Amino acid sequence: MKTSFIKVLITYMVFCSAMLSACNEEETITRKDIKVDILTATPTNITVVVGGIRAIKAEVIPLGANQMIYWKSANPEIAVVANGIVTGISPGPTVITVNSVEDASKRAEINVTVVPTSIRSISFGVASPLRMVLGEPFQLDMQILPASAANQELLWTNSHPEVAMVSKTGLITPVSLGTTTLTVKAAANENISATLNIMVVSPDNAYEILITANGFWEFMDANNLCKATIGTDLVMRKNYNDGQTGSPYGNPNSVPATEGFRQVAGVKEGDFAVEINRWRHFFCNHGIPANTGDGLSVDVWTVVMDIKRPTSSGNNWIGLITTDLNLINDTDFWINNTATGAIGQGVTNYFGSVGFDTWHRLVIIVNAGQYIRYYLNGTKICDYTGSSIVPNAASRFRLNKEGVLLFGNRNGGDFPLHVSMAAIFGRALSEEEITKLGKL
Repeated sequence: MKTSFIKVLITYMVFCSAMLSACNEEETITRKDIKVDILTATPTNITVVVGGIRAIKAEVIPLGANQMIYWKSANPEIAVVANGIVTGISPGPTVITVNSVEDASKRAEINVTVVPTSIRSISFGVASPLRMVLGEPFQLDMQILPASAANQELLWTNSHPEVAMVSKTGLITPVSLGTTTLTVKAAANENISATLNIMVVSPDNAYEILITANGFWEFMDANNLCKATIGTDLVMRKNYNDGQTGSPYGNPNSVPATEGFRQVAGVKEGDFAVEINRWRHFFCNHGIPANTGDGLSVDVWTVVMDIKRPTSSGNNWIGLITTDLNLINDTDFWINNTATGAIGQGVTNYFGSVGFDTWHRLVIIVNAGQYIRYYLNGTKICDYTGSSIVPNAASRFRLNKEGVLLFGNRNGGDFPLHVSMAAIFGRALSEEEITKLGKL
């Protein structure tokens, strides 16, 4: 009984297989009989830039007909085509044809116009503002994208040509002290443009020294007063009391950190500075590698700053440099609370005079364990080598490898200060370099 059932099952399976093969054969014959009726292509008119690509969609109707097609360009020197992808080679018109393999009379044409590449962006290759020295021309390295753009003509405008002139090739020639703004536009599309602010300053040997710093800030960009000329941007921070007295020091989140900083006039015409008001300071990521045995600190460093004590600060303390990043310990270097406005701190005592509303160039050099030196307007006013800076007591004057705080104090010693420039070095500047830095 079981054997009979298996025989019946096998016979049934053979029958089904034969019927399926017959159906497939009949279907194949039917498809061969279906002829191509129409061949369409979309879009029928395209524009493509030199080096650009456009896709064409072809459709053979009916669906059951032979779907094989081939493409051809009437002028491959203008445009080529592969699998419906058209690539622009050179400016001009041509025709792309798509044909049925089965029936060459079934075809579609696509009109192609290849146009020159146009400018998409322009840049000057330098950061704005650009600081230039009077009498020293500078050639801009204009960057036009794409580089294959056919019409690369540029149109220049200059807000103050009496300050600096610019040629069609981007050669800038400083003429007088001051500032100007250069604007360049693509002649073919004036919506493509770029702007560069120029500041022309007097020849300054100091600048040769300053650009060797680990960090250098000039406060020229009103939209980004933290911007670094060299190194890492500063960070605006609040002192812990937010203008409140007593302990604890209030909510440090009650007022945005950016409030309390503004751009003001700098040392020279066309120069700028930042005003740091009360309860605010900068965090400075100085970028100086640790050079102490524990790998955590920097024990030799120099800070240079151009500062002005405004009358509004009165005879009050102004913190300059704080090595404690948590603002728990006291500030390390100060302008003291006298009409004279002397520079220093309790270990070294106070020297010199930062008078009101006058710009001063201050240099502080620390070689922790050996000496602390102050220079004001090119003159050495302190050379401290006392016992309080011997190696086992030097940690206060070492920089944390992570950074340092500038112009802040959490105990109220943070009255307004104008700063036109700040620079930090991971070395002690030489006497020759101090002489070059000079005075303002």
